[in-house]
Amino acid sequence: MTDRGKMTCPDCLREFTFPAERGGHTATCPGCRSPLRLPVVAAHAKKLQTQKLLEKAAEEEETFRSRFEESAPEVFQPAAFSLFCGVIALLVFGALMMSQAHRLNLWLAGIAFLAGMAGLLLALFALITLRMNSQVYKGKWFAIAGLLVSTLFGILLPWAPARASWQTLKDREKESVYREHIGEIALGHFKFSEKHGHLPDDLLDPDGKPLLSWRVAILPFVGETELYNSFKLDEPWDSEANARLVALMPGVFFSASSLNGKGDATFQHLIGENSLYGNPDLPPTLETLDKGDGRSNTLLLVEADLSVAVPWTRPADLVVDPEAPLSGLRFSGLAAFADGTVVRLPNKLTDGDLTAYMTVSGGEKIGQPDENSN
Repeated sequence: MTDRGKMTCPDCLREFTFPAERGGHTATCPGCRSPLRLPVVAAHAKKLQTQKLLEKAAEEEETFRSRFEESAPEVFQPAAFSLFCGVIALLVFGALMMSQAHRLNLWLAGIAFLAGMAGLLLALFALITLRMNSQVYKGKWFAIAGLLVSTLFGILLPWAPARASWQTLKDREKESVYREHIGEIALGHFKFSEKHGHLPDDLLDPDGKPLLSWRVAILPFVGETELYNSFKLDEPWDSEANARLVALMPGVFFSASSLNGKGDATFQHLIGENSLYGNPDLPPTLETLDKGDGRSNTLLLVEADLSVAVPWTRPADLVVDPEAPLSGLRFSGLAAFADGTVVRLPNKLTDGDLTAYMTVSGGEKIGQPDENSN
């Protein structure tokens, strides 16, 4: 129904109605025919004002959209940046694969991950925006490429080399501890020799029967005097009094291959023909080495495999099989020479190499093993 206004003629006092859209215009009184100006109908005026405002807003929006479309970039910026981050992740991943420095590898993996995550988030944002504003923004394939490259080279692929480098660093940290252990044991040998005139050997009873290991004998020289005093030195290692001390193996005797919680030791002497501890009737001395192959060319201690580990108090060491000298050694294990040098035996150590290092006066011309040859 059309809105209508009301008016009373001031001349004839006649009241009449008129269409609301005629408000503000000149009209004639239907009674006395006097000229009149019709009043503006408030409700209609408000509706007209609102309509004009809406039309103006629509016109401004259309003008803005047309201007934006004319100046809009060919590629939506977040899509382009996502691909840029993916390329950064790709380059860093390439450097990671070529690097041999494990600590640097962790940094490179972290940078690749951050670049990959940034590229992934930007790509997702761009794809969502592009889908919602497909008539305004462009760059869908840039966003997809950025998503794939960032995810692949920034998040997925760096994981394996980073984990390998982390494990290597952890192993090296542990090895440094075990190097300190075997070095401290070797130093204990030298301190023992200074006091007793010979290197430590198994403790024997009056009849020459072994009772306790040389590891017990050097306890006072590796800071374990109190534990040494707890032993019954005139009783065998497995006597009631001494057997309970097996579980108290000092940390200095722990190695990478002996962490089984049973008190088993793998740092052992080599027992074989012409070895430093090969003659049970003659206590070994450093002077003997000085007259033979020399301290730097003769093994004092080796890290045996767990399969031949022995309770640390038991008087037993690694007996070298002439047919298979390397049998019983830990693969790439630690070793200490009689001059105190600690090395990691190389993977390609031969039977002949071990025999040369083991013998006191073999006369072999061989230098200490190169650990980098592994």
